[in-house]
Amino acid sequence: MPQAPQLLDFSVDEVAEQLTLMDLELFSKVRPYECLGSVWSQRDRPGAAGASPTVRATVAQFNTVTGCVLGSVLGAPGLTAPQRAQRLEKWICIAQRCRELRNFSSLRAILSALQSNPIYRLKRSWGAVSREPLSTFRKLSQIFSDENNHLSSREILFQEEATEGSQKEDNTPGSLPSKPPPGPVPYLGTFLTDLVMLDTALPDMLEGDLINFEKRRKEWEILARIQQLQRRCQSYTLSPHPPILAALHAQRQLSEEQSYRLSRVIEPPAASCPSSPRIQRRISLTKRLSAKLSREKSSFPSWSPGNPSSPTSSVSPGSPPSSPRSRDAPAGSPPASPGPQGPSTKLPLSPDLPRPGPLPLGSPRIPLPAQQSSEARVIRISINNDHGNLYRSILLTSQDKAPSVVQRALQKHNVPQPWARDYQLFQVLPGDRELLIPDNANVFYAMSPAAPGDFMLRRKEGTRHTLSVSPT
Repeated sequence: MPQAPQLLDFSVDEVAEQLTLMDLELFSKVRPYECLGSVWSQRDRPGAAGASPTVRATVAQFNTVTGCVLGSVLGAPGLTAPQRAQRLEKWICIAQRCRELRNFSSLRAILSALQSNPIYRLKRSWGAVSREPLSTFRKLSQIFSDENNHLSSREILFQEEATEGSQKEDNTPGSLPSKPPPGPVPYLGTFLTDLVMLDTALPDMLEGDLINFEKRRKEWEILARIQQLQRRCQSYTLSPHPPILAALHAQRQLSEEQSYRLSRVIEPPAASCPSSPRIQRRISLTKRLSAKLSREKSSFPSWSPGNPSSPTSSVSPGSPPSSPRSRDAPAGSPPASPGPQGPSTKLPLSPDLPRPGPLPLGSPRIPLPAQQSSEARVIRISINNDHGNLYRSILLTSQDKAPSVVQRALQKHNVPQPWARDYQLFQVLPGDRELLIPDNANVFYAMSPAAPGDFMLRRKEGTRHTLSVSPT
């Protein structure tokens, strides 16, 4: 019985076109309101497993593409370095073709996998990649690097829309109008990040119980932009190719542990990766938040990061579920699970691996103090109670003491503020360890910089509360 063709047995154009077809169909079905920070943040609440289904579908597709890259590159440990390099080159070519098709979703998914720790650390394989594909890979990676805003995905989307508009205006009288290119299919994480930043930075209500219409206007602008891109995706003319779709879904998906274990078998840890392509780091969520606020300072209501009553939000931008992830990925991690989950298991990474880079789909990597210019970061805080380990995100600055952080966290969890003195703040460390943040300590400097930004509030021993319900 002949073996079914593998995904990479098909041509670059065929694979890229089918990925684009699947991405545009899912993006066209996205209900924009599900992208709002206030809506997307509810997806991990108990009983909310079906929340934001259209956004989850795009996340799942993104995750599938990333898993296909990992599976095809790492799933055959017996390949030689040149053979594995051929697979890397083909995925780079597919990513380039996705770029030409203006499909930024699969483009980002492929780059996330190629930049992930298990693949990025393969020194010998990358050393066998030809110069031209390697140069293409570096250029494509810059699209999702915010080190240069002119090359970021957000800026490129604006540029392509401006080019599309100019094509319509440049039609000379008597000539046939030039047909604008289809798409683009955006990377949804760009919009999720923007909406999360808005929801984190701006309060819903202003002083005097006034609705913050400026926040609503900015959110509406982003949602309207999503709708506009959805209409443009209707101009694609692509047809499904069932054999490729079958090969895509049949591709072996590797777990995080499997990916890294196979990577270590292919090239033992002693072989560090100086030959791996160097990719610029992606700017942190908090740095982008600060830049966005400074650019739009004239229209945003004033707020002080050091003020305990500064507006914060109970939302953390999510990324795709169940994909291989490593916090120590050298140049970028593949997508992670959507929303707050608490600390994830770390892999036993070798000490010779480089440090991490970008995260996909707006998932906030908490930057180390030495890596950020602004003295602020987004942290997640849960409460140790009987209502589940639900995380709430707040903006932590270098001016915040423990009491104000506890008070703001309780506010996000709808716990009465007078009880703030009855709670202690702990930072969750790897290996089921905790770091007690002393009362009146500066949380920004007292926390461990090498650990994720996950915290927990625990009631002090000997304190008891009784909730009183007001009669209705």
